[in-house]
Amino acid sequence: MTLTLGAPPTRRSQRNSKPKNLRVITVWGTQGSGKSTIALNLAAELAKTKAKVLLIDADIHSPSQTIALSLAEHPAGLAPMLRFARQNRLNPEEFESQSMTLKTAQTSFALIPGINPTRWPEVTPHVFELLLNHTTQGFDFVIIDTATNIEPHIYSHTQPLERNEFTRWLLKSSELLIATFTADPVSIARFLTLEPELQEIRQDKPTLLIANKYRTSTLGSTAKRQLEQTFKTLTNKKIDHYLPNDPKAQDAALKNGTPLIGIRSKSPLRKAIAQLVREKKLAG
Repeated sequence: MTLTLGAPPTRRSQRNSKPKNLRVITVWGTQGSGKSTIALNLAAELAKTKAKVLLIDADIHSPSQTIALSLAEHPAGLAPMLRFARQNRLNPEEFESQSMTLKTAQTSFALIPGINPTRWPEVTPHVFELLLNHTTQGFDFVIIDTATNIEPHIYSHTQPLERNEFTRWLLKSSELLIATFTADPVSIARFLTLEPELQEIRQDKPTLLIANKYRTSTLGSTAKRQLEQTFKTLTNKKIDHYLPNDPKAQDAALKNGTPLIGIRSKSPLRKAIAQLVREKKLAG
């Protein structure tokens, strides 16, 4: 995979080419559910359709996109982006200096690396919205990898802000939310514990529920039927998509620091994510 600094459109091209149907998609999941892997590969698959895609690592607890991509050296990304946006100084040159373009033989998309978790108070809904207003004009899709933690009323003794206010705002305001859990008893229990809070935040806005790392070894041969009955009974929700357990492909992607499309384009997991893009018409 080739890594370069990302160059956004010029101000003139932004005015002339602003997408009419920009989609902001947030990816959220329980601890260990693979949400960051899904966000990265979803961005790659959308970019393969010739869409202009921006991936933002907005996990203010544990950002991981640069780690997954083996980027030892990278821009500070989100922190200066937010500062420039707050000061109304986020021009194409500043965007270029703090973003990266991820390229494989089949796809290319932009990445804004995440923030140091100790600087989480800098990431507020107002400033992040300013960032989106400045940077999304040249993109068709913005994919946001967000934190797992959504518990309300958690404060730091040094900060007046709620620790998870920003993440809760993302879940509430995004046009589409992809919510994921791993298809095993522990992850399912975690998801069901958080689901009432998630439903209260999201209400009736579009949400895709994804069972990740699906296999029958933990739940038996009737795993899919059990999952569907459990979620229908306890949440009145249906599971929209299943992603297979594919450790060999994921290990190869991590080893090479690339999305699946760059190393295992014929793997079951990569095909399932591509199918998600097609079937749910995420690319329009």
